[in-house]
Amino acid sequence: HGGVENPKRFQTDEFKSRLAPIRQCLRDDDILDDTITESHLGTMVSSLIQFQEDYLGLEAQEKATSEGIHLPCVRIPANFFEDMDTYGPLQLIIEACMRFKRDRDWRRIDFKNSGKKSKHFEVVQYISKFLQERQVWEIPIIWFGDSVSEERRAELGDIVQRKGGVVCDNKSDAKYVLDESKIHDDREDKGYLRTLGIRNNVARVHWWYYPDSYDSWINSDDVLGELDPDEEPPKQWHLATRWIEDLALYNEWMNPIDYDIAEEATTQSSEGGEGTQESGRKRSRQTDGMKNGQETKKRRRDSQAGTMENGDVETTDGTGS
Repeated sequence: HGGVENPKRFQTDEFKSRLAPIRQCLRDDDILDDTITESHLGTMVSSLIQFQEDYLGLEAQEKATSEGIHLPCVRIPANFFEDMDTYGPLQLIIEACMRFKRDRDWRRIDFKNSGKKSKHFEVVQYISKFLQERQVWEIPIIWFGDSVSEERRAELGDIVQRKGGVVCDNKSDAKYVLDESKIHDDREDKGYLRTLGIRNNVARVHWWYYPDSYDSWINSDDVLGELDPDEEPPKQWHLATRWIEDLALYNEWMNPIDYDIAEEATTQSSEGGEGTQESGRKRSRQTDGMKNGQETKKRRRDSQAGTMENGDVETTDGTGS
């Protein structure tokens, strides 16, 4: 499949055991009955992820664009499926599915049934709204800077609204301030990555300019640099407009860190010029690539083709969260 995440790992015994506390919470809250097991939940989560990949992923978006139509909804963020804390995002996703099933008087939700594709889009929309109402998924509020032309604002603003975001009139109201940036316009695949976690000599990595659904597990010996420290997100992000272009490409809200131009903007402001050719954040992470630049690209492409069995890694290593 297009993204590297292996849905089958959600059906492993290790994953099912981690679902036990979530299942218990949902039973205590009268969301589940005793007939629904961890195995049932794991299968449902796995099929939901595969449904999103098949009908809301890159290939589906490319097909929709070529036909001049719009996909009915944006993908649920991949990192929500990694948070397995009780009352966390994954539990809320499962709860939303169960509530939808009960409200519609369905016997079960089977995302593998292609005959119910339109109904399953409704499920995804319901989950998205549920996560937003529970303040787990924050609706992106965006403001365009002076560097963005009126024509570009109209074009990008239309994408934002179709994908569930909001364009505001006042900069102070925005969570994301967007400007044009030459730094992030370079489409050449240079294999930048960030290391998200390391366990048992296996590293979970995020590839720059790819959505979180492409995060993958690779041998930690192949990765240069240290584990990226957790950083408190800024109250207001300053990002390149490519953030929205890639959203339109993948039908998935992209990781804002990859498009951060805050340091570039600071350089421009302090020097009164065009700033440096590469932002401080990117310079500091160029070394966080593979030991061989060509191997970086090969690994990512192999992973995207689904050849990397990261599900097997997960059985012994956990989720990396």
